[in-house]
Amino acid sequence: MYETPNFESKFQNRWTATPGLESSSYTFTVDKSQKTDGMRIKASIADGTSTDSVETGIAIYDSIPRIIEYPKDFSPEEGEEFMFSCEFNYWGSGHSEFQIFLNDKKIHYKFSKVIFIDGLITLKANLSASKEMNDNNIYCQLSLHRTDGKSSLHFKSQPIKFQVLYKVNDINISSEIGKTEIELSCSAVGNPPPKYEWRKKSSDKILSTNTKMKVEKSTDEYKCTAWNEIRGTKNKLTKSISLSANGASQTMKFDNSLFYLMFILLLIIVQV
Repeated sequence: MYETPNFESKFQNRWTATPGLESSSYTFTVDKSQKTDGMRIKASIADGTSTDSVETGIAIYDSIPRIIEYPKDFSPEEGEEFMFSCEFNYWGSGHSEFQIFLNDKKIHYKFSKVIFIDGLITLKANLSASKEMNDNNIYCQLSLHRTDGKSSLHFKSQPIKFQVLYKVNDINISSEIGKTEIELSCSAVGNPPPKYEWRKKSSDKILSTNTKMKVEKSTDEYKCTAWNEIRGTKNKLTKSISLSANGASQTMKFDNSLFYLMFILLLIIVQV
């Protein structure tokens, strides 16, 4: 038969077990538990002539972890470090482990510390912002591992999202040939979202600020500049397209930093 583990007065009439009959395993539930309960229980099964007892550690825990610190009031720039903190209430035995995930993929970080004070465990991690984090789900997970190493419980926080600023990149130009016109399209990624400027390659005059522009069939060359501005710094990326008489095209990509380097080298050569 099964004997309810009321071995100490403070446990009196507070433990319940499932199932209520003889079984190879039982689930214990405690009501109105406090963190001073000792964190260990003892259960006994008697067969009439002898009693077998087992003592095991228990853990009393909160429902889910809580993210308490992340970029709420500002948007970090790609590569900028920020503090991420997550907390969870639990008392008892076992080993705990915090992890941070981005869209279910584990995030690796260089520096972190775990603080455990009076039943509150807190992870403080120093993360580096990446464009993959921009407006994507990030959550923390706490795992409670049994002392015997046979099983674990996993608790996930609610996900959070925030904006990450990153320079314009991945510029691309495509063309669609019509009967008398060619429609040019320019696209790029970045945060803030890129803006666009179309020009003839031999001119600085802006022809359009839309992502698409229609031109007559010709052998002219056009270039698209995609740009965004982050904290007062304007970031540009330019790509050109050469049209042929039959409407076919070729593209070339230019980074503004390359133009600047070529200009400096030219000045040095002229001075020499």
